[in-house]
Amino acid sequence: MTPKRLWRSNLPAARTGGGRLSGTVTRWDPGATCGFITGEDAASYFLSRDDLPRGYAELPAGTAVTFSAGLAPAPGERYLRARAVRLEGGAAT
Repeated sequence: MTPKRLWRSNLPAARTGGGRLSGTVTRWDPGATCGFITGEDAASYFLSRDDLPRGYAELPAGTAVTFSAGLAPAPGERYLRARAVRLEGGAAT
């Protein structure tokens, strides 16, 4: 049996660059430079301080956000990276 091939048109809009994902910050240790988001698709996304909205150095767990993400983790990385993070209904990066 041949596995079904995933085409870009079969992926959620946010994964093809055509939209944004929603999610919740699930981990950010005080003083840390990174954390994690759990997306509406139940996947975990790496969140760097560099991708936070201007004026934010961290986001507490439970913060609702929207973000964009690539199609695959960067080489040598385990998680997709959340980019252009915005607070739900608010600030942009």
